[in-house]
Amino acid sequence: MHLPLIKELRLWVALLLALALVVHTLLGLLWALPLYAALCLLGFIARQYPRLLEAAPLSVRAPVDGVVIGVDSQVEHPWMDAVVAQRIRIRQSVWGEFVLHSPIEGKVLERWWPHKAGSAAQNFGFVVQADEGDRCVVNIVNAARPRFKTHFVPSGYRTRQGQRCGLIGIGVLVDVYIADNAPLNTEVGTQVKAGQDVLARFCPHHLAG
Repeated sequence: MHLPLIKELRLWVALLLALALVVHTLLGLLWALPLYAALCLLGFIARQYPRLLEAAPLSVRAPVDGVVIGVDSQVEHPWMDAVVAQRIRIRQSVWGEFVLHSPIEGKVLERWWPHKAGSAAQNFGFVVQADEGDRCVVNIVNAARPRFKTHFVPSGYRTRQGQRCGLIGIGVLVDVYIADNAPLNTEVGTQVKAGQDVLARFCPHHLAG
């Protein structure tokens, strides 16, 4: 049976549930109420919805559930390799889920976070390069305490499209950078689901330019 909770927090949910039941049995409901409340909060954060993932090599999928609040062109990002980019900004839903997914399949070139050795980054993010050479940068802005599970997609490893990359904060802003010539499939106000809804499509290389 597949539990609708991310696997990293299932043990903590089970332990907290067991503790709450023990306290409830020995001391009564009033003593156990704070533990039940903490259990509900942890379960809320750990929710993981089932995703219908279909392979789409040229598609850039939404990395989080939320709403598109901005689309900008002619912007730059250090990891876009001198390619002028467009930026799609998504505000993550405060109702979850709070899992970050990879928009494309490819090799993870780099990941950054505040206080990482040798990095002056103030945000959290990563860059993925597809086999065809197209890049996609995901940058998490104003995240209070996001968490990246480093064993999921360390630098140098491949990630699948829609693959879960980590657990981030509630209601954060997520910027997706792609090449400026990639046709968009979204607009401001669009509700998107992570790993499913298409934000843009890379141009086939025989048509590029």
